[in-house]
Amino acid sequence: MRKTSRWILNRFLFGLVSLPLAIAAVPAALTGGAESAARRQVRNARRLTSAPLDVRPTGPGRVVAHTLAAFLPALISLLAALMMVYLVGAAFLYPLRPDTISTIGHPLTHDHALDGSWGGTTLIGAWLAHSIIGFGLELGSLLILWATSTAQLKLTRRLLAVARPAPIAGPAPVAGSVAGSVTAGSVAAGSPVAPAVPAAAPPGGPAGPAPVAPVAAAPKVSHRAGSR
Repeated sequence: MRKTSRWILNRFLFGLVSLPLAIAAVPAALTGGAESAARRQVRNARRLTSAPLDVRPTGPGRVVAHTLAAFLPALISLLAALMMVYLVGAAFLYPLRPDTISTIGHPLTHDHALDGSWGGTTLIGAWLAHSIIGFGLELGSLLILWATSTAQLKLTRRLLAVARPAPIAGPAPVAGSVAGSVTAGSVAAGSPVAPAVPAAAPPGGPAGPAPVAPVAAAPKVSHRAGSR
């Protein structure tokens, strides 16, 4: 739910500011501010994607071309975002409208102020009807906003932005293999072996002598010098 709300908010904010940024980018680009204009639009496009975007070296031609190509989608995005704001007041906050606030004291009874409204002549009925219709229009506006903002994101990636390369992580050390190598090396170097544990005595009988581990005989070394 939190992720969905953030997604909707980012699309809504993008739709509100994308057209003003695109229009303001043209005079800025023609007066030597192409890089800063492109940077502002790329920063706005970062709302729509989790992929890192950097500004590419940009001249006035690319900035003006981006504005011309994105003008219509940006205009539709702005209208869709404004429609979402309008529907909140016209549908979901219907009882607080100036033409219906006089009926808020008796929401379940007939009122002539609601004779021509959708949902009947009671405030509850009219509020419910306007909320259902407003919810459907909100979904339609959101779908339009999603389509137009996605088109603008593609234009920004093509003309103004470049994907930032992800950092390359080095190989992680394997602790198990290192520990195994150290253990094997210590055994090969002649580390002492733990003494044998005496066998437990059988129940009810005396403990017998502990078994003695056999010791290998040392090899004989000849001390005769010059033997052939």
